[in-house]
Amino acid sequence: DCLSSSPCEECAAVHSHDIARMSCVICAVGANGADVFTRAIPGCEHQYCGLCVDGLVKDKKFPPLICCEDGLAMQKQKEQRDRESKPMQPKADKPNTVQPKSGKPTTSSATAKQATDKTATPQDPSQVAATKVAVPMDKARISDYLHKLQELRTRSKFTIEVLTEIAERMLQDNHWREAAAALMQRIASAPPAERIGAWCLMDSILRCPGNVKGGRKYTKEFARHVPKLAARHAPITPEEGSQQFDRIVSKWHRDKIFGHDVLRMIKQTQVSEK
Repeated sequence: DCLSSSPCEECAAVHSHDIARMSCVICAVGANGADVFTRAIPGCEHQYCGLCVDGLVKDKKFPPLICCEDGLAMQKQKEQRDRESKPMQPKADKPNTVQPKSGKPTTSSATAKQATDKTATPQDPSQVAATKVAVPMDKARISDYLHKLQELRTRSKFTIEVLTEIAERMLQDNHWREAAAALMQRIASAPPAERIGAWCLMDSILRCPGNVKGGRKYTKEFARHVPKLAARHAPITPEEGSQQFDRIVSKWHRDKIFGHDVLRMIKQTQVSEK
């Protein structure tokens, strides 16, 4: 299955697969035969899985203005060219009538007020959103950390500590999004019996000093995707580590690692599975 997060060498060489084209840009879940992927804006290489598209359409947020550097940049450049190509209309001179005793503004002052009102008009929200394009993630960083995660096949305390330290260093280098994306892809693509180790690593990263002192960036990033990730890839049987996963979620509740809404959605997922 070369639509997984780790394509075989032959397919990678022939098709030049990269991680961004094989995973949903929102939930970071890798593609498989059952997923339907959608591109939101022409010219953009980012793709969205069917579940994310359904959720965005329901919230009237599709197509979304997120890290779509290609599509949004092209759209912004086109709007700029359209504005520059329009000829400026000369303003007609108006008589400068003065009525000092009427209490009403003169023609010149009214014109000045209109010019001030035009300059004070707020900018178009769509243009404001387009200027705040997120920096694309470093695919090489994602691939490198994902390769290291292949060693996490059990709940090895030593391996989890080493991978947590790497995630802390990536946070210091401002590559925490890449580390989070790689870990979520590992959870989605690992065999069911090996996923519990990745969940334990996520818990370790959430509690590490770097995350706590660094604005809890990992917490905010994982909070956006954990409910959906748990619904698809949480351990179900004791052989897969379901009891260990339940203990992790209970500790998240106890220590208030995530917000109430996120924890409630995870709890609903667990109840529906049982």
